[in-house]
Amino acid sequence: MERSGDDLLADLEYLRKHAGATATRLGDSGNVTLALGQADDPAELKLQRLISAINSLDGEQAELLLYIFGLADKVSGVKSLIKRREIYGRKVGRKVDTIAERENQRSKSCV
Repeated sequence: MERSGDDLLADLEYLRKHAGATATRLGDSGNVTLALGQADDPAELKLQRLISAINSLDGEQAELLLYIFGLADKVSGVKSLIKRREIYGRKVGRKVDTIAERENQRSKSCV
């Protein structure tokens, strides 16, 4: 099956919402899981690969994505994307809409 960048972006958007990128939710985002390894690799391993891929980006970009995907310690367990944006926005002195725009730009640059 051929994957497109749009399909991958849609799955990345899904992983940002609600509880964020968890091992369980990662299993529901086929294009991201395929990009992170073999179909039979454990979800936890794929989640670690996602974190590793994010951490390979420049500092500010990586930090933003870790917060937005719910992977940063300070937002662990925060089940709302808007709340994670608010927390990160307070950290960097920016409004939620600015964080949302930056997050969309960063996600697109990863595909």
